[in-house]
Amino acid sequence: MIEIINEDCLIGMKNIEDNKADMILTDPPFRIAMDEEADRKVKQWRGGDIITSEWDKFETKEDFDEFNKKWVNECYRILRPKGWFCVFNHWRNIPDFVKLAESIGFKYQNLLTWFKPNAALSFPIGLVQSCEYVIVFYKQSIDSNFTKYLNKSSIMRDCVVMNAISPSEKEEAISHPTAKPKRLIKMFINQFTKEGDLVLDCFSGSSTVACMCALMKRNFIGFEIDKNYYEQSLKRLQNYKEQTGLKEWIKPNSQM
Repeated sequence: MIEIINEDCLIGMKNIEDNKADMILTDPPFRIAMDEEADRKVKQWRGGDIITSEWDKFETKEDFDEFNKKWVNECYRILRPKGWFCVFNHWRNIPDFVKLAESIGFKYQNLLTWFKPNAALSFPIGLVQSCEYVIVFYKQSIDSNFTKYLNKSSIMRDCVVMNAISPSEKEEAISHPTAKPKRLIKMFINQFTKEGDLVLDCFSGSSTVACMCALMKRNFIGFEIDKNYYEQSLKRLQNYKEQTGLKEWIKPNSQM
């Protein structure tokens, strides 16, 4: 079952039972636009297109930290023991996020670096940011051998060289400003889950994780607070329906 819920994840996740998800793969707010000046610079160098949105803005770092604490706490409760927690994040946030997740109970496993040879110029002054990062954690259990819960048929290194999302794929992904390549998402799903597992995405966005779960026969629960992205995601998922061979697998759920 693929379930997309139009609701704030801080509210919606409270309705999910403990130890439910086999993997959490999500791309949360980075707080890139820390102030109006940052927004102005992005607009200037991107030719007028602001790549950040209201959901990425927080008044203070304390507000941002408190927000992260709330949703990561829920993730720890929902993830089953031996489950994997994979989080896209900005390099600036990595030390604080690892510290937060470990204080909640997650065990830090590794950091994946995604190098984009065709990364777009954001700020011509200084070094071009050509990498994104995924922090990989697991939930501890009595069984400490976590390597056997990986997909041994594939090899996934801690550095992936892959172009940024193409224009055509971005169009499919509803032109979401932070959409990720389908191939990258599939690598994570393949490495950390098996058919029939449940994947949770707290910040579903354009639902790329949901679409790949459908194609790879994983169950999925995702939360998207933006009504437009939610509705467009349902349309996008319908386009994958015939490829899955399943008659009914989309369960719309709007709470907004």
